[in-house]
Amino acid sequence: MTVDPYIEKTFLAIDIGSNAMRASFAVLDRSNDLEILKTVRFPLRLGLSVFKKQKISDEKIAETVSAFKELKKDIDEMNIKNIRAFATSAIRDAKNGNELVELIKKKFNITIEVIDGQKEAKIISQAVNYRIPTENQCAMLIDIGGGSTEITLLNHHKILYSKSFQCGTLRLLQLENLEEVKSTAKALSKELYKDLEKKELINKVNLCIGTGGNLRRMGKLRKIFFKRSYLKIFQSELIAINDEVQKFSIEQRMNFLNMRRDRADVIVPAMTIIEEILIKFDLTEILLPQVGLKEGIFLGELKKMPRNIYNF
Repeated sequence: MTVDPYIEKTFLAIDIGSNAMRASFAVLDRSNDLEILKTVRFPLRLGLSVFKKQKISDEKIAETVSAFKELKKDIDEMNIKNIRAFATSAIRDAKNGNELVELIKKKFNITIEVIDGQKEAKIISQAVNYRIPTENQCAMLIDIGGGSTEITLLNHHKILYSKSFQCGTLRLLQLENLEEVKSTAKALSKELYKDLEKKELINKVNLCIGTGGNLRRMGKLRKIFFKRSYLKIFQSELIAINDEVQKFSIEQRMNFLNMRRDRADVIVPAMTIIEEILIKFDLTEILLPQVGLKEGIFLGELKKMPRNIYNF
């Protein structure tokens, strides 16, 4: 697919996470409509080597280069002019993260920006605000990645609190058993509660919103188990689904619940984190607007809000 660069503006947003790299191609037309043309995902799992040895392995570097090689084909074919690539926990924590960033720049002339948790939360909040107006509410935003969990309190488009917790799904997979996973998730919720208590923000939270791939999957599981909308999930439903999915093997989750392998093994740790937070803060539900960092990148690149967004 090619687009006319003189009529339309083309964009590519790349999110290089600890579990996977995701990329979306989009075009902004003359009517100020933004359309997502294509989205691809590469299960790189950079965090596997980083969280064990603090370095990205040679194998993972080669896989990343291969992924960008695939992206370059689409970049040339679609005549993409505006490219933003953001890297989060894994590359941020890796001792050789800068080496990978420099290699991609040298080979493909693509600049990877390594961002901290606060900038990540700010970008994601842009996408959330597009989907869910938060003007009259105090919303807790939760994004669970492979290396970290980003939690933000948003009120009237203003960030009241933002923190990156070193508690991601790939880190939790390294623990001995499910009890340790639950204990770690509970510790996160307690630390969060204490933080907000000190800032006198506990009683202000009246809305909970989940973003990113793990939270999107929870919505899909609600659709499977309860035949209801994937745009939110009640605390009671999440607890029931988590209990049930824990009984499935990885292969059963893939075959019967339509999950990729690299989602099937991390979904229980992700649900456990959300479950503990909802219980601790006595929140009955979490909204799932089906957006994340990529969508926030697009909105951050535009001079004004698009009239419509298709395939967002």
